[in-house]
Amino acid sequence: MQRFYKTFALAALMLVAMIGTAFAGPQDFNLVNNTGRPIYYLNVSPHEATEWMPDILGSKVLMPGEVAHVTFAPTPGKMWDLMAVFEDESSIIWYDLDLFAYGQITLNADATAYLE
Repeated sequence: MQRFYKTFALAALMLVAMIGTAFAGPQDFNLVNNTGRPIYYLNVSPHEATEWMPDILGSKVLMPGEVAHVTFAPTPGKMWDLMAVFEDESSIIWYDLDLFAYGQITLNADATAYLE
């Protein structure tokens, strides 16, 4: 009987892992904050959009040097813009990023981004 519970628990863990992987999209990426300041809001929108999509950090603040895994629902379009908003409500925007081609994006204070 104990073996049954161990097998059941292992199967449940594997199912949870597979479900998490199934929801990961090709546009998801790791974001490195190299701006030197905490990022309070992060907006991602297709380059052709006229409005920003909602903040994707939620209640998390991304401190300098921290890495966050960014997950969001894709929309039509290949090129994306990112906007980081800081505590004083100033912002930096990075334009024309191909989020489907890179797994990690490092945002720099000079409005450049290192893509890998």
